Amino acid sequence: MNEQIDPKLSKELDALRDVSARDPQLAARGRAAFLSQAVVARNQAVSVGWFARLKKWFDKSQQPKEKNPMTTFASILAVLALVFGGGAGTVYAAQA
Repeated sequence: MNEQIDPKLSKELDALRDVSARDPQLAARGRAAFLSQAVVARNQAVSVGWFARLKKWFDKSQQPKEKNPMTTFASILAVLALVFGGGAGTVYAAQA
């Protein structure tokens, strides 16, 4: 079995090999910044309690939504397709 690497792929892989070493001071600063942000995030509440979330969701669902004529048309079309499609299926099944 001949396992040679395509020359184009070899050229691309050679470009990846020439990566300089990571600067340890820069890495330490980045790690310190990340850890300080993690401490701040840990001290903040991620979400409110379940009752407050439920109340917020219920309040949003009670707000009037803007009417889109295309949505109304699509809803009517879907209902008609279900009614006539179901009726045709019933007639076809009754014939057998």
